Amino acid sequence: MEVFEREPEDGVDFLVSNGQGMFFLIPTKQCRNERHREKEVQNPSKWHGLFIRSKKLLEGWNTEVGSVQLSPKNQLSFETDLTTVVRRFEVDGCEAVEEIFIPNDLFSMSLRYSTPKPVVIQPEFDMRFKYADKGGPYEYQVLGEDLLVSGPLYAVVGGGHVEIDEQYRYKAYPDDWRRKDTHERWAYAPAKFETKQLFFGFGESKEEAVSNFARIKNYYLQLKLEKESDEISLSERHKLEFGDREIRTAFRLAVYNLIKIQYNSVLPASGDRWFAGDEGWARDTGVSLEAFFELGLFDTAKKILDYWIDKGKQRDDGKLPNKIQPLSYNSSDGTLWLLRRLAEYVELTGDVNFFEMKKGVVKSAFEGLIGEYMNLDGFIRSNAFESWMDTQFTPREGFPVEVQALFIKDCMLYSKLFRGDFSSKLASIGGHALKSFNKFKLRNNIAGIEKPFMLADLINFDGERIDKFTPNQLIAVDCGIVENELERSILQLVKEKLAGIGIRSLSPDELDYFDEFIGDQSYHRGAQWPWLNYLAVKAEIRNGNKEEAYNIYIEPLMKVILDKNWGGISEVYSGNSKTCLCPQYQTWSLASFIISVKQLGK
Repeated sequence: MEVFEREPEDGVDFLVSNGQGMFFLIPTKQCRNERHREKEVQNPSKWHGLFIRSKKLLEGWNTEVGSVQLSPKNQLSFETDLTTVVRRFEVDGCEAVEEIFIPNDLFSMSLRYSTPKPVVIQPEFDMRFKYADKGGPYEYQVLGEDLLVSGPLYAVVGGGHVEIDEQYRYKAYPDDWRRKDTHERWAYAPAKFETKQLFFGFGESKEEAVSNFARIKNYYLQLKLEKESDEISLSERHKLEFGDREIRTAFRLAVYNLIKIQYNSVLPASGDRWFAGDEGWARDTGVSLEAFFELGLFDTAKKILDYWIDKGKQRDDGKLPNKIQPLSYNSSDGTLWLLRRLAEYVELTGDVNFFEMKKGVVKSAFEGLIGEYMNLDGFIRSNAFESWMDTQFTPREGFPVEVQALFIKDCMLYSKLFRGDFSSKLASIGGHALKSFNKFKLRNNIAGIEKPFMLADLINFDGERIDKFTPNQLIAVDCGIVENELERSILQLVKEKLAGIGIRSLSPDELDYFDEFIGDQSYHRGAQWPWLNYLAVKAEIRNGNKEEAYNIYIEPLMKVILDKNWGGISEVYSGNSKTCLCPQYQTWSLASFIISVKQLGK
């Protein structure tokens, strides 16, 4: 199996997951807690460590080989074959190899060392919930030579001689202090283990943790072989047949992480960190599903669509949820994205039976949109904070351009899938909305001839056109409702004004553009979003500009994957490209890169 290796580097992480909602964000280079008298090894931020869904359980561990603590000072390398993570250290002239293994589908982990010297490991458990109503008290219980740790979640640890040495360890995360997050953090370290292989079993109950511990301890080699086999199969199935080593490696890492950031195989979580193990967002899911189509993962896509497009989750006005837990419906475009992907799935697979299953939900969605949200122009209303630009600084009440484009696209798609009067109704409404869409077109007068050159971002409730230059018009381009000349003009302006690592959410020419990322004020007013890149890539390739598509929109993301997050792409970057906002592994950012690369090969 191919091994990816690099020198340990500050600010570079790798994400490991069991594919079922357990995430372990590992820094390639950890740091020392200089505020603690023992100067133990710790993570750069509170977001590093092992999470089960959205709750952090394992902070990390401290290991001594002989009498020497393994630390950044003696770490030689960081590597992975996408089955295990290996860190190599030098101790008194000898190499000590640490191997971290998380099996597929199991809430467990193995920590194994290869060295002739004795090894002592001290695990540290997260203490963020110690003083919360739903957490603690943290306790331990000795189970023979193993240890049960209970808190908000449970862990069983063992595999060698255990020595109780209960400690509460203060953490001063450097990344958090730089962000002025000075909250006190603590880790709980109840014992040390003298062993060269330590096993962990995790769970929401004592029984689940005990069971998972027994399975990894008793079937470690079998689980490892199974994961190696799965990774080989995954690599072969999604192997690129074109491009140089850089793009092939970046693509493999992106596919690996997109597939691993899953929650019960029915929907992608939105990313790591505060999104770790969540149930995703309808909009993010709808966008990301195109990557599943490109990869031929239609069975997975069908499960995701079946989960979201569900009568039991649908509101009386036809809207599908924007979030599942708890059910919330604060999105004007989430339903439209999901409807679009369902129709495309049926077109791509010919699975008409699935459409027949979902036809009632789809019809209710259209009836709700038409009856509750449509105006005389055939436009769909969006209330404040319901579009994807959803902060208090970018309310966008009225009729956003991308919402209208998605509605028109959906009408076109479903007028072909439905039969009879409802098909005719959708075709008529979609055609009317398409004619009204001309109101979004901004025109230049060239030699006495008026020609459209871009689309407005919004028409407000007073009928006024808001002419800010945003990338939302790329969604209209992707929906196929923009004539060729206007499409080429939009693409040229996007290259000139918006292109960076991602695509800027607002042109630098606008008065309220932010070059630096400073929070919600700049979130949708200049920050660059990689999820938008694939929209430009598809259009550029369609217009015969494959080289530009690669150089402007694909290569920057490839370099992020290889040089920064190592297999991940962040949610957003500042307008000047100097900083990024985590999560570092964002599902629709990865999906955008995957779609773009697959388009490049067509």
